[in-house]
Amino acid sequence: MKKTIIFIMLVAMNFFISCGNSTNSEITTQKENEIVSNNEENSDKENDEGKEEQIIKIEDNEEDEVVISKSQAYLDRYFQLEKELEDSLAGKYSGTTIDMKEAVSIEYDSWDELLNEIYGVLQEQLSEEEMKAVREEQIQWLTIRDSKAGESANEVEGGTMEPLVYESSLAQSTKERCYELINNYMK
Repeated sequence: MKKTIIFIMLVAMNFFISCGNSTNSEITTQKENEIVSNNEENSDKENDEGKEEQIIKIEDNEEDEVVISKSQAYLDRYFQLEKELEDSLAGKYSGTTIDMKEAVSIEYDSWDELLNEIYGVLQEQLSEEEMKAVREEQIQWLTIRDSKAGESANEVEGGTMEPLVYESSLAQSTKERCYELINNYMK
């Protein structure tokens, strides 16, 4: 009987001790949650203030950001197009002459399209005087481009590769011109 009473007392003490610890840990957990909640609120307020500062800075420099981003956007497009053409046309360049002609044609058309788009942006960005200089330079570039293509094609004159070499030279010159216009004139 003594053992039973001792056992009941131990169980009761264990129960009371456990209940006491539960209350303490609940209180501790509640305090920790309050601290975390307060820290999050303060952090949110700081983030909101930081966002407001960023928005104000962006609004102040909005014109500069747009101009810088146009130039960077076209450089990104240039490199993206270069990679896409390299990936998509690699198999065609190692194929038949017809495949190679098709690949060169796609490449030239792609660079020419980008060049025309860049030229359009420059017409919007540059003053009349600056654009006049670009037009004159463009006319000279066209003459040089065609001359280089002709010289390259003359090296294989009369062969099946002549038109391929001619258009390949046009594509390469047009690609280089895109890069020049972006770097030298685009804002």
